[in-house]
Amino acid sequence: MIDTEHKTHRVGAVLFRVTAGLAVLSQLVLAAGHSDILFGGNAIVPYPEFEGQFLESHVSLLALSPSSTWLAMVYAATIAAFAAWVLGYQTRILTPVCWLLLHSFHSRNPYMLDGGDNAISIFLVYASLIDLSNLTPQELRSLVGRGPDTSLPQLGSRAHKKQRWGAARTAVRNVAHNTGITLMTIQVCTIYFVAGIGKLGGKAWSDGTALYYVASSAQFGSSLLRDVIVGFPLLGAIGTWGPLLLQLSFPWIVLFGRPRPRRVAICLAIVFHLGILSAMNLVTFALVMISAEFALLRDADASAFVRVSICLLYTSDAADDSLRV
Repeated sequence: MIDTEHKTHRVGAVLFRVTAGLAVLSQLVLAAGHSDILFGGNAIVPYPEFEGQFLESHVSLLALSPSSTWLAMVYAATIAAFAAWVLGYQTRILTPVCWLLLHSFHSRNPYMLDGGDNAISIFLVYASLIDLSNLTPQELRSLVGRGPDTSLPQLGSRAHKKQRWGAARTAVRNVAHNTGITLMTIQVCTIYFVAGIGKLGGKAWSDGTALYYVASSAQFGSSLLRDVIVGFPLLGAIGTWGPLLLQLSFPWIVLFGRPRPRRVAICLAIVFHLGILSAMNLVTFALVMISAEFALLRDADASAFVRVSICLLYTSDAADDSLRV
């Protein structure tokens, strides 16, 4: 059942917004100097063909004009919109706007897209339902374990009437938010499970050598990682079978598991994509997937992480004080 009284995963939603927004912004900034070649009138897809597909296969704003001036205006607007979105400004309005602007560039040059680009396009659709605004003071108090502000307006007061009449609207927004979170959770679990099933038939995955071949590839390889695997074959096997096991078990743990196994699975997924980012340099894909994994964190998970961090900091400070004495 979808919760109508509370919005869940609020901390994870904010982390998703910031991480995914920064991933898109970095991509836009890096491509800014080549925007005319990638998305202009002389891009790889002939403009007449691209323009003819408007309202059929895409709704790209770039189909409205082939001029470099219009491209520069849309490009600047996209960077500005994502920058404001990362900061949490009017996210309910900006989220679908960001999707439209990003879709405009993705549809203009589909040959440059990777898994991260495809994933963020889907995630932004779900995110249009989610409350991505910055946390309120009450939510921050709950996060650090101080509990919400439980004071209620006086019966019959203007505040009480406003609260009563706004209850229905709040319930609708809560359902929309929680539905978006549910859809994103199912999407991430589907991505993991399909990726895991697809690997089962591969010989390199079954014999534990897939990581070695990835490290040896010209496109995604890492000589340092390859040398480590050659020296320690067991690490290569663990690095092959571990992600496979994670991808196959992730949906069941996240959807049906208890809180602690869920937290461990999500943390392992984040570490897994950090490894992809550092070893394979798939920055956009890794950051987009990490942002979606953040969205899977329940508020209780985030609160538990905050409390553990506070305890660790307190313990560290106490140890430093004892050493000084």
